[in-house]
Amino acid sequence: LEQQLWQISSVAQAGWAKWNCNRCDCEESILKDLVIVLELMFMKDMCTFSDWRTNTISKVDKWNGGNVSVIERVATQPFSLKIVHRSKQKMQLKNMCDGVECNGICLNNGKNKASCKCTNLQTTTDDGCVDIHQTLLIATKNGVRGLSTLPPHGHAFPLVSGKQFENIRAVGSFNNRLQILDEASIQVSLVNLTGEADEQILAAGSDIYGVSGMAIDPVIGNTYLTMSSEGVGRIEVFSLDGKKRKVLMESTPSSGIKQPKDIVFMNSTKKLYWFEVSTTPPSIYTMMASGGGMKKLKVNSTLLNKVYNPSVDQFNSKIYWISQGKVVQFNPETEEIQEIDVPGGDGNVSSIAVDMLNGDILIGEFVRIAKSDNSSILTTELALEVCSFERYLL
Repeated sequence: LEQQLWQISSVAQAGWAKWNCNRCDCEESILKDLVIVLELMFMKDMCTFSDWRTNTISKVDKWNGGNVSVIERVATQPFSLKIVHRSKQKMQLKNMCDGVECNGICLNNGKNKASCKCTNLQTTTDDGCVDIHQTLLIATKNGVRGLSTLPPHGHAFPLVSGKQFENIRAVGSFNNRLQILDEASIQVSLVNLTGEADEQILAAGSDIYGVSGMAIDPVIGNTYLTMSSEGVGRIEVFSLDGKKRKVLMESTPSSGIKQPKDIVFMNSTKKLYWFEVSTTPPSIYTMMASGGGMKKLKVNSTLLNKVYNPSVDQFNSKIYWISQGKVVQFNPETEEIQEIDVPGGDGNVSSIAVDMLNGDILIGEFVRIAKSDNSSILTTELALEVCSFERYLL
């Protein structure tokens, strides 16, 4: 290094900046036009420097002072520099993941060893990482968690939360992405669980004002939303990427539809079902997912009061929901509605989901937790949804 610096000083019209009280006296130097240089770094034929006068990091040919160019402009005065390059390393680092068999993600643990860790939508077994193809989504007001439906029910992905989630109304999925409808922020967020794309917004703001329900076509990924504003209800469908949309139904004075809510998609019949909550008790309407064929079903029951968390049994073509802490089953073919007895339940059911593979019902209940003053509080999850993730079969 000393020899190279001596060569620089021996080149005509070149020199070396001398430090004087945190500034450079740049007379007879290749940097003579600069006022304040804090740091110099040399790499190959270039001299990189920070300039306090212009708040820049620049480079210049170290032999003749030519080819001056700005690398980066910064908001504040730049301080020290450090060039990281393979040729400047003291030793060649070894990739400890070379040759390691890992069907998850290989990590260097800092001790010259490698470890294999499972990624999102994977769980750890004795044979390594195994893909999770079905996940139970658990939504609270401002977050979504995912658990494998198979024992030991490991986490499928970290908690999804953020300031954009204030009052989650519905959750769903298509392929490897979550769709989260938030009623307070008025938006449908898309969260990719495999890191292939950043978080996006499918629809938001005035476009979906008054949104009250969401359903997803599990085959082609279209999203159906129920909305109402000033006594006018409508149902819209959005394409998979959100770039295309269509109004499938908009209420008229004679239709009787003012507040459609909580829409579901029945894959076996390609039909939509939703609740009209402006009537007493609420009504059930249906129409084809392609639009048309809308009709009101002849169902009148107190089990339609305070409907919450509807879920479709795609295996048996039935619809379930919660009504005043009770589990309700509806058969669209016969238009029969009945309460389902929950063994050991006490009328505190708060959420429900259906296993897509076998039709089993998954139930969440209010949990009574004793406090130190002998009183109690009720806690619950807001919504359950079972989703299928075909991670490597797309």
